[in-house]
Amino acid sequence: MDKCRKALPSIHTFQYQCYNSAQPSNAPVWTFFPSFRLSRARLSCTYPSWISVMAVTIVDDTDPQSDFISLNGDCWEERVDQKNAYNGTISTCHAAASRNSNSTWMRFEFSGTALTMVGRPTANLKLNYTLDDGPKLKAPLNYTTSEVGKDGVSLWNLNNLSQGNHTLMLWPFGDDFNLDYLIFNNSDSRHDNDMLYVDSEGLEDGFIYEGVWDLTRRVPDTAQSLHSGGTWASTNVSIGYMAFNFTGAQIYLYGHRNFAKGRLQIQYSLKSLNAGTIFETKEIFDGRQQINASRWDFVQLFHTIVPYGNHRVYAKILNITEDQSFNFGFLTYTSVTPPGWTPGGNSPGKVTFGDQPLSKSVLGGIVGGACGVLLIGVLYILLRHRKRAREQIAREAIALQTRTEARAARSSPPAEPREDWEGPTFELAPPPWSPPTDPEDEPPPPPPEDWDEPNTGTTPLRSAAPSLMSPSQSGQTEDTAPPSSLAVPPSPRTSTASSMRPEHQPPAAEASTASEAGRTSTSSSSRPPNPPEPPPYVS
Repeated sequence: MDKCRKALPSIHTFQYQCYNSAQPSNAPVWTFFPSFRLSRARLSCTYPSWISVMAVTIVDDTDPQSDFISLNGDCWEERVDQKNAYNGTISTCHAAASRNSNSTWMRFEFSGTALTMVGRPTANLKLNYTLDDGPKLKAPLNYTTSEVGKDGVSLWNLNNLSQGNHTLMLWPFGDDFNLDYLIFNNSDSRHDNDMLYVDSEGLEDGFIYEGVWDLTRRVPDTAQSLHSGGTWASTNVSIGYMAFNFTGAQIYLYGHRNFAKGRLQIQYSLKSLNAGTIFETKEIFDGRQQINASRWDFVQLFHTIVPYGNHRVYAKILNITEDQSFNFGFLTYTSVTPPGWTPGGNSPGKVTFGDQPLSKSVLGGIVGGACGVLLIGVLYILLRHRKRAREQIAREAIALQTRTEARAARSSPPAEPREDWEGPTFELAPPPWSPPTDPEDEPPPPPPEDWDEPNTGTTPLRSAAPSLMSPSQSGQTEDTAPPSSLAVPPSPRTSTASSMRPEHQPPAAEASTASEAGRTSTSSSSRPPNPPEPPPYVS
């Protein structure tokens, strides 16, 4: 089990070291740095888990929710706007002017083993008291003559009380009795509306000091409000912080400010799962304050109300210059427990000094931020790839269109004919032949020898056909072709020529027609007359 030791290397330093019992005593877990000119430094020490919380309850003199205090008599006065008083109030009994001291009293009920009464002392004050049903005794007051008139002085205390509930009766006399507040340690029983008090020196109560701190500072000649005879946690170095773990619903930090030269800026924050993070930065002195180094004011440093739960409060040192210092006295927090609430997380007694593990809220924020950055990166990459894919598709489409147009340009005819091109040449076929009509029903003579039949889309065959003349005439004609089984080759003329109209015949065709007409007329004596001119051919 880890344990903490106090190391006193010199008369001017007071430091802590942490050791592990499994290691030699000369092998510290960490190495501390010098405390410079401060008298006490607290660095990175882990307390064992068995150390319990030693918070005490504080009861203000005029707390409206408190049923601890009862005042009786006509001497009591409630004084407000008291600069150095806790919550700015003091209850005063003018006991010197009281006619009957037995009728002027204060009753205080509490549960604990120790009690301290804090107020503003007077020179001739005297107190008689009884505890529970015991005898009336004279109270030995704690303060000295030099502390008369100062605030926050421990007037009287009771120690070594038995466990359980107690009733204290007080009878002041001789001088004014100025009550500021009472504090007592808690026994097993605790009220839900108790305000818990923790002094700055209670390291075992869950305080964390990081940096260079003097935990024993006290200025007895000038400082007022040295509450319950305690000391301050003080630093004049612009590094480090102080922190405190607690379970409650609201917290108050108290300390002292000195009107010395320089600037002082502190950042207060509270972190928890229920409340998140609350920040408040205070510039206590901006360097323009009226300089009075002997003036010390007791002030409320920070206050916040949060949902009930486990919290950690911080006071981070942002800036300290010249003669300024940050002086923390004590804190208070409520311990109200809602019905059915189950404590969770680390208790205030299980405190780690120095480097702290991340809380769930901080860890969740880090993980969420990392996931958000990763998601943004993935979306950026996807959008970039999508943009590149679109650009690639557009480039491929343009290239394909260019190749298609080039291929079409190579395979297509020119859009316009050449200048020396006169168009296609057409050759018309002769009109179809038909035999002449013979009144005596004699067969017509055969067509001329050089007559070609019109092209009808099929290749005509010239074969030995029966003669169109009578048997007596068949031996007399010279134009009759002998019978043959050989096919006549097709006409060299193209089929397109037969589809041309007669009116579009070229001059060469007309000349050929005229020559054939002349040849027919010369041989008309030996053959039948030629058939009449056929009608115009219509395709």
